[in-house]
Amino acid sequence: MECLVGAVIWIVCIAVGMAICQERGRSTLDGLLLGLLLGPIGVIICAVLPTDVNALEKTALRSGEMRKCPYCAEPVRPQATVCRYCGRDIPIAPLQKVLYTGDGLLAHKCRNCGKTYDLAQAERCPYCEWGDPYRKKILHTYKTERARGSA
Repeated sequence: MECLVGAVIWIVCIAVGMAICQERGRSTLDGLLLGLLLGPIGVIICAVLPTDVNALEKTALRSGEMRKCPYCAEPVRPQATVCRYCGRDIPIAPLQKVLYTGDGLLAHKCRNCGKTYDLAQAERCPYCEWGDPYRKKILHTYKTERARGSA
């Protein structure tokens, strides 16, 4: 019975260590190893490890939760019209119509950097790594228009 309780505590330490490391922008492998090898002490170590701000920023940019200010390159929310770091107005391009090219691509102009990429193939812009929060809506509208046109 005591071995079972000890094993449950160790498993909880591993899970908590992984969750803490992931929340702080660190590898979940770090949390796994610290929780596995050191147990409760590993969880404490995970809690005091410094946050990896660059990894968190990169994740936010990829997911579309944030985008870079074109002037100071600091992360800001996609809806922001003024950068909270440099105070400059951030231009937000209007939603572009999806263009169907002859070679089967859905050419979409990125609202962050202005370059064109295949919206159906890439979840975020390959040039600036900005994920358009309206991607699914644009693709749905495009598919609906294509279905109407072919019917």
